Amino acid sequence: MAMAQETPIHAGDQVVITHGPDAKQHRGKVWVVATGPEPCPCCGKLAVTLKGYDGIIGIDNIARVRDDDYPARYQ
Repeated sequence: MAMAQETPIHAGDQVVITHGPDAKQHRGKVWVVATGPEPCPCCGKLAVTLKGYDGIIGIDNIARVRDDDYPARYQ
């Protein structure tokens, strides 16, 4: 089941990886969206690139960080 995004993800947004194979390894790490979203060349699903992350990641696997809720609440 895909997570619904309240508003589209844009370059410059802060996100966390919430689903997929890298979610546990990078739990709690805040990433900055570098590019996207654009269709993935292999599967056609919307994906973004993250600064410091090797490769692309589907937007269904990330969640935007709200400025009023993170990181103070989770640190």
